[in-house]
Amino acid sequence: MNNSPDSSGPRPSRSRYQPSRELGRNSEGNIVTYLGKDNATNQPVILKRFLFGKSDLKASDNQVYQQQIKLLRGLNHPGIPRYLDSFQTADGFCLVQEYKEAKSLADPRSFEPDEIKRIAVSVLEILVYLHQQNPPVIHGNIKPENILFDEQLNVYLIDFGLTKIGSGTGFLAPEQQDNRQVTEAIDLYSLGATLISLLTKTQSTEINKLIDNKGKINFQNLVYQISLRWIEWIEKMVEPSLVNRYTKASAALKALKPIDAICIPEVKFISSNLEFTATKLGEKLTQTFNVSNSNMDAVLQGNWSVAPSSGDPRHPTGSHAWISFNPSKFQSNRTECKITVDTSKLIADKTYERQIILQTNSFPTNHSLVIKVKTAPLAILKLPLISLALLFVIASFGGLAGAALLGKDGAANWLILILGLGVGSVAGGAAAFSATSLLKRIIGMIGGLAAIVGFLPVMGSDVDVIVGFFLGLIIAALGGVVVKNHLERKFPLELAAIISILTAGLGMSLGTEFIDGLLNPFVMLALAGTGLPLAAVIMRLHLQNKTLVDNYRKSERYLIKP
Repeated sequence: MNNSPDSSGPRPSRSRYQPSRELGRNSEGNIVTYLGKDNATNQPVILKRFLFGKSDLKASDNQVYQQQIKLLRGLNHPGIPRYLDSFQTADGFCLVQEYKEAKSLADPRSFEPDEIKRIAVSVLEILVYLHQQNPPVIHGNIKPENILFDEQLNVYLIDFGLTKIGSGTGFLAPEQQDNRQVTEAIDLYSLGATLISLLTKTQSTEINKLIDNKGKINFQNLVYQISLRWIEWIEKMVEPSLVNRYTKASAALKALKPIDAICIPEVKFISSNLEFTATKLGEKLTQTFNVSNSNMDAVLQGNWSVAPSSGDPRHPTGSHAWISFNPSKFQSNRTECKITVDTSKLIADKTYERQIILQTNSFPTNHSLVIKVKTAPLAILKLPLISLALLFVIASFGGLAGAALLGKDGAANWLILILGLGVGSVAGGAAAFSATSLLKRIIGMIGGLAAIVGFLPVMGSDVDVIVGFFLGLIIAALGGVVVKNHLERKFPLELAAIISILTAGLGMSLGTEFIDGLLNPFVMLALAGTGLPLAAVIMRLHLQNKTLVDNYRKSERYLIKP
């Protein structure tokens, strides 16, 4: 080593130590660490140079330096690099320590939870040794930069005992930041914060972002497959209140050793398949099911997503074009999950299948479910042609039979009876569609028959009344079936009633026409009064359906394919 080194390197102590390269310096620039060589032993050493002429380091700190040197000389622990030498320099002093082939915890590396626990145990064992000294030795500046580890995960604690000389900020306990009286508990707080930094992969310069306005470090939602007992242990290490924190390293070590670092949740679903069936076009459908964890020593964390599909458009991460989750992320051992599908973006009358994935901290990490969605058909109102045709035929025979029994003079009475039959058809059909019991259906039919019986006195002889009654019964019952069929096809009740009445009326009028003749003004009026409105209703229904289909076809190209 040159006997007259420049000011950038440590000054010599009997020309014994040769610096080779700078390892680092603190933010104020008043402490510089070098890797050096002991020329006497040919062994590598650590040279830590303290500059009194910079920042807050002053010559008055020399007394503190002498006290700390005395302290370091008395320490002997495999986890503490040994003190070797120290000497004055023109602008401060230089400390010489044993060199360890190890890296700092601040260097980029990902540790497994059980490795981090092993590090915690090793540091606590060092702290137990330090705190048992008389007087206790408080490190006061534990952070990832000041903990070293080698390939065998042996741990070394450095830069303690000199914390009053340019220590920097570190992971300071609240009482340490407020310049209150410090105890061994500040080292436990700093160690807890260091473990959180490792578990959450948070850089030491970013640790403050995890601290809320109450001084509490919030990290629970950032750790995975970690035992609840270990999380609770770390929470106690970093309690802002000294009363609630571990105060002795020995107590913290005793509590930590039996705790399992890793605890994997066990995910349970009620179902692995979800089926949605839409009854209306554009309907939003939601199903709820529970996700639970049977291992209560761990906290289940989950994140929902939809597996990519060629049919779906691109969408931002964490969202989907037509499938949504509430909550999309959770941290609980029992969560009620709601999955909603928006069929307004899907093609009508199609079946869709998608795979949804729940990513968790369990094993395996990914759990898949299949969603099946059946979209509703277009709301096209299709006439129940078979039942309508049957109603028309029966009504025609009824009109024919009634006119034949009553003669030409009774035709008008039969046409008046159409109103009664219509009322019976509507009442019976509506009751049959909405009924929940046989009794209600019977009551509905009785209501329809009562409307018919009210017109029976116009029918003449007893035989005519009996025949008319049974014909009316058949037509009313069939009219009720037709109304019910219309309602099942989503027809409005009014439209179903009108179509049924007009169909029955047209059939009866046409049947009467064979007896009374086409020139009968009542028959002509009945044919026109039922046939023309029925034709108009059917034509309008056809045009509405066509418009609906045309508009849908135009928009279909923008919809998502199955």
